[in-house]
Parts: sequence; structure tokens; C-alpha cells
Amino acid sequence: MGYLEKGEEIANGGDITFDMRVASEAVFRYLKITHPNIGVVVTGGNDKYHQNLNANYVSLHTTGNALDFVISPPTEENLKKTLKVLQEFTAGDILQQFSFIDEYADPSKAASGKHFHMVIGGGPSAKSARATANALADEGKITRRSSTESFIQQGALDELNRPF
Repeated sequence: MGYLEKGEEIANGGDITFDMRVASEAVFRYLKITHPNIGVVVTGGNDKYHQNLNANYVSLHTTGNALDFVISPPTEENLKKTLKVLQEFTAGDILQQFSFIDEYADPSKAASGKHFHMVIGGGPSAKSARATANALADEGKITRRSSTESFIQQGALDELNRPF
């Protein structure tokens, strides 16, 4: 896709979960197709930074259920486009487990910089983002998109394009 990873931040503390892999790949693939001029750098996953945070700070990164990324250029327009994509996949998640936190707008206590935080599960901030996304979809302001459907379609395409 042409996106980058900062160092080895996706899994240098352990693997990300299958669910996070499916969701993040779907989001990134759709973002690349619909907004090819927005660059992405993954800056955190199940990485050593999150593994070594204060013991009192609980992070879903340490179970492989969170992934951080930044966009470039981080213009207001690109942030809105990325936010909409995240909302669409949040609203489209049948199990209502995928969500995100816009840490460009409201960084968490442990944030080392502005970014988007994708999560499977999540606390109050992720639940709030999920509620907002569902309300926007119910009002017809965004389209519900399924990472599961995207994963199945990509698997079918990969199989069709596999050399004999």
C-alpha cells in the first residue's frame, strides 16, 4: 500500500490480534483507495513503548488490540477525511468491537504525540466514538463499512490473482 511503519512498532512487544489486523488492513486499504494523497505511518501496536508504560496505566496495545498511526500531511481536510473513514468502519462493525480515538483532537495521558488510535474493545473514549459513528450512520451522514466484508473480498481477489 505504500504506507510506513515507524521502526518495528507494530509488534516488537508481541503480535497484534487477528481482529486488529483485519480491521486495520481494511481501514488502511480503503483510505488508500479513496484518499491516495494521504500518507500513513503506523507508530504503535503491541510495542515495547506500550509494554513499558506505568503499571497503573492500562493499554490495549499490550494485548495486541490497539494500533496507532499518523497521517501526512495532517491538514484539517485530511484529518476530516481520515476521521470519516474511521467512523464508517466503526459503525459498520457488526460485533461493535472496533472503534478509535481521535488523539489529534484529544490526546490520552500517555500520548507521545498527536495520532489516531484504533482499538478492538476499548474504554469510554472508544465507546463514545462508537456511539457517535452509529448516530451518524443512522442519520445517513456516513456509510457503514465492514472490515470483515473487506477481508473476505480481498481474500477472494488474492485467490483469483494467485498464479497457477
